[in-house]
Amino acid sequence: MSQAAEDPQADEELPPVFTRAGAAFLPSPLACSPWSEQQQHGAVMLGLLARAIEQFPSDEPRQVTRLTVDLMRAAPMSAVETRCRALRTGRWVETLEASLWAGGEEYAHATAMRFRRQEVDTSAARAAPAARARRDAEEWGPPRGVRFFARCVRMRPGQGARGRMLWYRMRVPLVAGEPTSGLQHAAAVSDFTYGTPMVLRAHSDGLLAERDFSTINPDTTLNLLRAPQAGWIGLESQLELGDCGAGVAVATLWDDLGIVGSVSQSVLLRPLASQTRLGWRPPRRGGAD
Repeated sequence: MSQAAEDPQADEELPPVFTRAGAAFLPSPLACSPWSEQQQHGAVMLGLLARAIEQFPSDEPRQVTRLTVDLMRAAPMSAVETRCRALRTGRWVETLEASLWAGGEEYAHATAMRFRRQEVDTSAARAAPAARARRDAEEWGPPRGVRFFARCVRMRPGQGARGRMLWYRMRVPLVAGEPTSGLQHAAAVSDFTYGTPMVLRAHSDGLLAERDFSTINPDTTLNLLRAPQAGWIGLESQLELGDCGAGVAVATLWDDLGIVGSVSQSVLLRPLASQTRLGWRPPRRGGAD
């Protein structure tokens, strides 16, 4: 039987990812990227832009149906602000754009579509619903020595409609004093779409596969059937890598009610002189849900 992986800290001892300071968001160490202690993780940038889109005022009940984020460069580990405006508001469809700024410079840009909410009975036209994805009881720890955003994410394997998948849940609020909405949560963990197949393989093999290139996602798009539920978010991902410096990652997005939408990413492949191999902690079984 595997030994339980010792948690570096209890959830309540970890800081939130961001703290408000007027219009600015001050990052805690958990906002850090694995690439540099001076840069923010793409996941937290996605979460803040989803928050900006979600909280933009509307005279009608609306739901976010598409969110596309272009991560132009990693934001610094300093105060950041978000801006949001409507590009077009129609009777049924609204298009918004949002951006993330630091020190007077833009670091990420998002566009989104919101539909006016309307109850429609589509049961007769829908195919049989996919069986609900399974989430295992075992919990996987991050690679040893992790001090970036992945440290504040719980992770459990499971079984989706086509095969193995991973479920993610943030251990701390995205913004201090605020509940992290399902959309913010889904946007943040969707950053792991291209990495999910790698994590599954790494856990199976015990090490990341040796390779002479790195991978990074400059964009992420979510298409949603409905607002995701807060809590566990599942990614049933596929990753295809080409020979010309590009890859594509796609995932079915799950919550505890079933399929909630999909995620797609472009993946940039960059040559490396060497690649660090990371060991993975044995699974921790049980734990709070």
